[in-house]
Amino acid sequence: MKQKSVNIIIPAYNAHETIGQTLASIAMQDNVDDIAITVVDDCSKERYEEITKKYEMLNIKCIRNEKNIGCGQSRQVGIDHCRSKYFMFLDADDCLIHPNGVACLLNTIIEHKADVVISNFYEELENGDYFLHEKDDVWMHGKLFRTSFIKKHNVRFSDTRANEDHAFNIIVSQCGAKRVSVDYVTYLWKNNPNSIMRAGNAYINYIDQFIENAHYTLDDLLSRGIKINNIIEVYLQYYITMYGYCNIFLAHQYEEEFVDKYLSLVSTFVRKFNDKITKIDYNMCSDAFYENTLINTCLDNRIVFRESLQSYFNIIESKI
Repeated sequence: MKQKSVNIIIPAYNAHETIGQTLASIAMQDNVDDIAITVVDDCSKERYEEITKKYEMLNIKCIRNEKNIGCGQSRQVGIDHCRSKYFMFLDADDCLIHPNGVACLLNTIIEHKADVVISNFYEELENGDYFLHEKDDVWMHGKLFRTSFIKKHNVRFSDTRANEDHAFNIIVSQCGAKRVSVDYVTYLWKNNPNSIMRAGNAYINYIDQFIENAHYTLDDLLSRGIKINNIIEVYLQYYITMYGYCNIFLAHQYEEEFVDKYLSLVSTFVRKFNDKITKIDYNMCSDAFYENTLINTCLDNRIVFRESLQSYFNIIESKI
């Protein structure tokens, strides 16, 4: 059988109610004959073969993990088994939004000889509205990667269960990937209240893993010998993002004990990389402030900043 150009990797955990629409959105792709699908079953209660056999027109392979390892590591399993020239991710509760979405990404990455193509995607909100993400560098949604680049540079997901996608994207970029953006929507991030990032209070449950991935990213970049100015830029953006989260917690009146614990985690992060990279000063923070994605999202949503940047800087300094 001819090797397929694009491998769509679907991490799946107990996604039997939603994965059918995910596969259907692949089946309607204009270039479906050039697509391979890898479903990585993360120890779901039931297997997926009863569902996948309904899509026998598709080239589907199911891999079952020996133990539950989370979405990021399941994506890594998919990459490790990938034999296609390019790959992309599609969550088992999401779908592709246009029949020519994969073809658009594939044509773009070939035309520009790129390593990553980034498209726009819609996020379905709880109230039924849709939010358009443009040129988003945080999530995996709507991106196509060149397999040989990722494997050559050995870019791998951390073993955390949240925010590992942002870390992966940063490392890919800092490894010198040629990235191209297309002003086209290819992906729909469905509102699933049971998903890991929507069930309960994701900020509280997974903020420690955001900081853990910040450690992972900077340690990885340092081990690769990436230019120090580039690493400082990444460091500052993480620091400002941590400031943004702090204000979200204050704006929503989270418990003082939780905020204090969070600030302690931030101070530990800063102490470590002040020694390894550079000591952050207030002027560096202010310069990076308006370049930050989370800060701009807060401003767009009119979230009141309860702590000034200077006050936040002083609090972190006092804890170091």
